[in-house]
Amino acid sequence: MTIKEQKELIKQRLQDTDYAMLSDVAIDNKDEFTTYRYHLRQMYFADYEIQGIPVPPDPIWTEAET
Repeated sequence: MTIKEQKELIKQRLQDTDYAMLSDVAIDNKDEFTTYRYHLRQMYFADYEIQGIPVPPDPIWTEAET
């Protein structure tokens, strides 16, 4: 995979997890998404080929209160 292709994949993964950063999204592991997205941004701005772009965490949705 070229650096350009890696950057496109990273950009897509950031877009795919944008929802997790919205204030009205109730997930218990928001901090995992924050860390994941931080690492993706660091990789995006790297000038070298990245080995192993991580997959996003699975959201753990907050139980609705009754």
